[in-house]
Amino acid sequence: MYTNSMYNTCSTPKTHTVALKNCSGLHEISLENNKLTTPIIDLSGLSQLRALHLFGNPLQFLPELTPCTQLRHLSLANVRITADVSYSQWQVEVVGQMGRGHKLSALFALIFRRSSAQHPVLAGALGRLAEDPATCDLIWKEEGAIQQLVLMTMSEHSVVVQQACKTLGHLAKHTPAIADEIVDCDVLSACLTLITSTRYTHQIAGLQLIADLSFASESAAVRLMTADLLLAMQVLHVGYTWGICGVYVGWVGCGGLEYSCGCNIVRVLHT
Repeated sequence: MYTNSMYNTCSTPKTHTVALKNCSGLHEISLENNKLTTPIIDLSGLSQLRALHLFGNPLQFLPELTPCTQLRHLSLANVRITADVSYSQWQVEVVGQMGRGHKLSALFALIFRRSSAQHPVLAGALGRLAEDPATCDLIWKEEGAIQQLVLMTMSEHSVVVQQACKTLGHLAKHTPAIADEIVDCDVLSACLTLITSTRYTHQIAGLQLIADLSFASESAAVRLMTADLLLAMQVLHVGYTWGICGVYVGWVGCGGLEYSCGCNIVRVLHT
């Protein structure tokens, strides 16, 4: 482990960076409770890093986590996050409170204001936290949160895409006003990119997000159903019958939202 004492004996931030670049096989870094306000570590060469402990530091922004493809344990502010090996389950532990406001305010401020959440550990944590309606309201009120989440849907990492769409879906279900704001942030372009992707998981995530937004707000549904989106959904229907993740795109009669497309009807159903 690269310990706190080793950091405290280094004379300059440059020394820290050089030392870490020479530790490509490093598995764990612990810098908890060091009163750090800015990252002093460069993680660009640490593809084997599995645990990064920054708990208790009043950081203003995060180091770039994308290179750390093996990262499964991350602590920030007053929150500890653990993901399983396949990035399919996340545990999020909130310990006490850091600063003023809600107990999650410090975490959301760190993630959304100046940092990027383009890592599956963070994306999954957001998806898990957004399952709580009270947390949805807190995320919505955080400056830049919606824009950041929409950007996450365009990630190259499928887990980040899925979890960002899941989080936006939870936010949309919380109140129609949030669904409308998500559409304001050009989520339509993201949805088009997802459902025209060659990745099956991206297509499903995009369809689920369309369904969540459409059923949360009638005005959001009307704005989403452009000619381009209807055409893309029709192309999907030609090759597949969708009945996965609660989303179905079809041309047969049933309850739900209906949109005309020539002689066909497009329905996005939510179960």
